[in-house]
Amino acid sequence: MTADIDNLRLAWRHWVAKRDRVQLNKLVDSLWLLYDAKGWHQETIRLTNDLLDILSSASATPDRASQEITLRTSLARVLMATKGYSREVEEAYAAALQPFEGRELPQLFPVFRSLASYYLAQFEFEKGARIGREILHLAERQQDTAMLVEGHLVLGVCVSTLEGLPVALEHLDEAIALLRAGPAGSRPFRLGNDAGATCFTTSAFFLWMLGYPDKAVARAEEAMTLATQLQHPYSLAYVGFHCGLLRMWLRQPELVREHAVEVLHVAKQYDFLIWRALGTCLLGIADAQLGQVEEGLAEVNDGIALYQEMKTPPVFWPQLLAIKAAAHALAGKVAEGLVLLDDALELAARPDNWGIPELSLLKGDLLTAAGANADAAHWFHRAFDGAGRHGARMTELRAGFRLCRLWRSQGRDDADRLLRSVYDTFTEGFATADLTEARGLLESPPSQSTG
Repeated sequence: MTADIDNLRLAWRHWVAKRDRVQLNKLVDSLWLLYDAKGWHQETIRLTNDLLDILSSASATPDRASQEITLRTSLARVLMATKGYSREVEEAYAAALQPFEGRELPQLFPVFRSLASYYLAQFEFEKGARIGREILHLAERQQDTAMLVEGHLVLGVCVSTLEGLPVALEHLDEAIALLRAGPAGSRPFRLGNDAGATCFTTSAFFLWMLGYPDKAVARAEEAMTLATQLQHPYSLAYVGFHCGLLRMWLRQPELVREHAVEVLHVAKQYDFLIWRALGTCLLGIADAQLGQVEEGLAEVNDGIALYQEMKTPPVFWPQLLAIKAAAHALAGKVAEGLVLLDDALELAARPDNWGIPELSLLKGDLLTAAGANADAAHWFHRAFDGAGRHGARMTELRAGFRLCRLWRSQGRDDADRLLRSVYDTFTEGFATADLTEARGLLESPPSQSTG
């Protein structure tokens, strides 16, 4: 195997020196897939730059233009995967799109998929949804199952804010049905995390928010199984981190820690700076919740510092600030945690953002820890009402539990009504921490939960 790889590399260098596009095009798919499978993203960048250099001296033809924009957008995507949203990435996208300003983009899947990544990183969901629909139209014309999966994934993520979580889940379920029907195959110029694994983790998040924690866990486990079978380093890191987040929301710190260690192992082996930063934050909050508070807070701070060294897309910042705020609260530094949480809420401040209710809930928790019960009740109400608008029953339940407990301490006769109205809608997840607590509170006499 090593000899085959060495021979491919030698052949590549030989034809690069000869500037022979024909021979290089015969090798590029094999090398690209090899480098992606191995997590050798720096090799992918060098390969792409070699081809772009040779294209620069080729005659201006439609074929050359198509190959150039495919390579440039793919290069931008791999740079974003490895280095975050840096100036280099901005320049790479600008260079890719400049020749097509004011013109229709070529009907090329790698171009559309790279643009979708770009728009998602910038929270430009309407543009991303438009690209997702373009991918689906292209996939239907070409009868390409792998492309259909990608299109439903892009559209599902984007419409979660535009049309709601249930509609988003329908797209992800359709993608997953296609995956279960049979292998979708591999796409040329594939980059980043595997689309199938991403469908499972994203739908796991949506299922948890919608109040189906057992189904969410099952989807997360399928994601881990698929990523492990693929042995695709970037997908392993991606899935491990997102499964760790789900376990954090499920209040299972031991499992959070296991996922964090897995993420860090892959990130360090393949020099994935983003996943190293995110994995360190995940490890820190797990350690803090398991009782190693100061050590955990230091790890979270280390992860945040590493993340700040990159000009990263804003997509992870609210969650990381929330993790840091929670770690500060566990360390008894509630005031510092509240400042961090206000920053997270400001970053996430979009009316269509279904993550805001969870941030509001955490702010209520920190205000409760500070003894500001009246202010805490205000934020719990905001969390409950916001979650209701998004259909996020799990956050509704969590907020309702806190309000019920607070109102009972104030002797209110109607304290249980709000929590009961949400709890009775659940059909699964009764062994999870949140539902167990809610049931225990509702079944206990009011005098046992006051004070």
